[in-house]
Amino acid sequence: MNQEIQKLEQELERCNHCQQLRAQIQSIKKAMEAMKVTQQATLPTTIPILTTPSEFSQLSVVDQPQNPKPKLIFSEKISENKTLAEIVKKSTQDKKYYVIYNGPMKGVYDDWAKAAPFTHQPKTIHKGGFLTIEEAKESLKEYEVLHPEQILRRADKAPTQDQRTPVQVRTGMLKNIPTRAEINDKKRVCRSNCRETLNLILNWTLDKRAILGYYPINKEQLTKLVIFPEASPSDTYQFFQYGLIDTILIFDNLNIIKKFPTGFIDAVKKFKNMIDTREPRDISLKFTSSQPIFNEEGECLIPAFQVVFMSVFPGDFQPIEQVQDLSIYSDEGRLASTLARVFERAQKINKESRTRINYKSRNTLIVSSKRNQIESREMRLLVDFESAFYNFSGLLEKLPDGIRRNLCHLLKDKEDHRCQLCTSEMSEESNNTVDPTHVGKEVDETSESSINIIIE
Repeated sequence: MNQEIQKLEQELERCNHCQQLRAQIQSIKKAMEAMKVTQQATLPTTIPILTTPSEFSQLSVVDQPQNPKPKLIFSEKISENKTLAEIVKKSTQDKKYYVIYNGPMKGVYDDWAKAAPFTHQPKTIHKGGFLTIEEAKESLKEYEVLHPEQILRRADKAPTQDQRTPVQVRTGMLKNIPTRAEINDKKRVCRSNCRETLNLILNWTLDKRAILGYYPINKEQLTKLVIFPEASPSDTYQFFQYGLIDTILIFDNLNIIKKFPTGFIDAVKKFKNMIDTREPRDISLKFTSSQPIFNEEGECLIPAFQVVFMSVFPGDFQPIEQVQDLSIYSDEGRLASTLARVFERAQKINKESRTRINYKSRNTLIVSSKRNQIESREMRLLVDFESAFYNFSGLLEKLPDGIRRNLCHLLKDKEDHRCQLCTSEMSEESNNTVDPTHVGKEVDETSESSINIIIE
């Protein structure tokens, strides 16, 4: 009887052992499933196949299956908690965050699958690989400081990324699409937009030069910018409107000036095609600019005057310098001196100059060098551009009195300049008098038809 009891107890122990093994196998299977879901965790060692008889071979016939299959057993027992901890650790280490910097879906995303659908929109800027959410948020904040004009005005706060539905996404996009009036208002030359543009320069740092694509230099105690093709075309056009550019570098294409007037773009394109006849070469646009002048309400009275010299880029870069105090752009004396410099730059061109007039508008002149002397039609265009400075007519007619007096003082020694402040008697003949360097060439119809000047 005792023997029977002992046999039954042995059988019971074996059955309990089987249950423990089954529980362990189930635990291992769960760990393996978790590893598959993450697609990142892997077993630290290869699972060996045991060739020696295992504890399974000692099971009773009752516990053994009818058709036993080969079983894989770990050489060492793996703790379920330890395995799951390693999986979580591995998943955390590989976690990356993604940032969309602009557009209606800008923000920080914790999964590329969430961000990817919104990165294919035109002009969308994005970046990935941030190891912490703090780094991603800091990067987005820096971009918003540097590009305040790209921060969309939202009527409502957009839902969080995990709450967005396709309908909500489309609705959010529609709400944030700017109107034509808003776009035009952003392009308008006025004191408030000028202040925003100056803030872009004030926020420039050495660490951000590669991202922004431009850097500051000091030119005659003024801060001007050297702009590379990587810069924002919108920012570049804003800098142009406010007379803040020293040089624009153009390498492979004209994308950097795509926001400029059509005539300006065409003139640069023709010049680039001309010098690229044998091999592609880089070009530079060198600016001599004044600043726009505003009335008491902050509206633009007089736009920036600019003379632009196009040439093959020599490959020399001016050193980076600190941003100067930009408050000088509201000083009457400074504003007058920048206008005088533009006039003096235009005056350097005379009838003996080997200069081509590539483009002319009321306040912008683009020139380049050529082998032959300037032609009569080009000379007339030059005189027409300078005429506003002779007696403060045209765009300069509305000059405020303080700036007018300062500018008259700077130009009084110029033979061309005759205004009511520097002479009491001005006959119609003297009003139309032109500097001798600009006289002596009659209009040559043949030469006029041989050059292609863009006039606006």
